[in-house]
Amino acid sequence: MKRVSVDIGGTFTDLALEVEDRRFVQKILTTPAAPEQAVIVGLQNVLSEAGLTAGDLSLILHG
Repeated sequence: MKRVSVDIGGTFTDLALEVEDRRFVQKILTTPAAPEQAVIVGLQNVLSEAGLTAGDLSLILHG
């Protein structure tokens, strides 16, 4: 299963991508005026690092 978890904090947005037994993490500055922008950039970064596309994901968690 390929899944990504996202946590939008006041200072940082954290993403963790889990692919089988490997993890890819990203911590970037939150964009308060448009929080989705940090999520999009972080997601692009972890997917690129893992060699995946958004279509490869099985699950996206936000909390």
